[in-house]
Amino acid sequence: MLKQIVIDKDAFIGINNGELCDFVKNHILLISDTLLYECATTKNCTPEDLLNLCQILIENGAYFCSCSAHYLLWEAQYNHPYPLFLGDLDVTESIRKRQAKLVDCLKSPKILQDVISSRYDVAKKCFINISMELKGRLESQKPDVAKVIKKEISGDTSCLQGLCDCVDRGINHKMVMALLSKNLIKDKPQLSPSSEWISWQYVRLLNVIVMFYQSLGAKGGFPQNERVEHDFQDMEYVLLLSRADGLLTRDKRLVKPLAKAAFPDKGVFSSLDEVPDSYRFDWR
Repeated sequence: MLKQIVIDKDAFIGINNGELCDFVKNHILLISDTLLYECATTKNCTPEDLLNLCQILIENGAYFCSCSAHYLLWEAQYNHPYPLFLGDLDVTESIRKRQAKLVDCLKSPKILQDVISSRYDVAKKCFINISMELKGRLESQKPDVAKVIKKEISGDTSCLQGLCDCVDRGINHKMVMALLSKNLIKDKPQLSPSSEWISWQYVRLLNVIVMFYQSLGAKGGFPQNERVEHDFQDMEYVLLLSRADGLLTRDKRLVKPLAKAAFPDKGVFSSLDEVPDSYRFDWR
């Protein structure tokens, strides 16, 4: 099986596009829906330029892949872990043939704004609302535990490994089904998700971030909307790593520490030079 590599926005911007175009000739590089969304909504660069660079990269050999909602719905429909290859061959082919131009998503400001708003809403619902509820429940029902969290958890990403270990000890089929049935699969009570499912890893990472946010709340305050939405996108990159083999990232705040904590056996790289030869292939 050829090894798949996900790239996040920080690495995409920080690595020369010409080098990336050479890289995709002999590597499976995934350009995710999350990366395209971040490029389209960036405030630090020109969205048109970034989306054109994504287009060029896919035309040269990279693959488009979707975001969590696609994989969760697929698994709900087929009651089976999503296939190993994350790339969407149909969308990739349409981009390579220029039947779809990525920059076209910027031509409808209303649609783009609706997408931004929906992602803000999802991030707030998944992270802030649940973590505030957890904080209140602990303070009222288990004040001793709340005091330990406030005292012992650092409130920065150095605690993510411990949070992953904590979630891994407690996560189960019932927890996964509770979240999925509430949001996606009300008519699928027969589902049997396990750790091989992307759905399972989605719930796992959500719980890690919720606990992380709860520790931030215990230290004095929850992140604001824009930070929350950005953290949700960071989680999406790490979720893809649950199925991919490697992740190219230069984000040291959340993506890199969360990826290393959640998937210690996977490759997390900050440059193309760090990617081992085992990720390389030759079609000839």
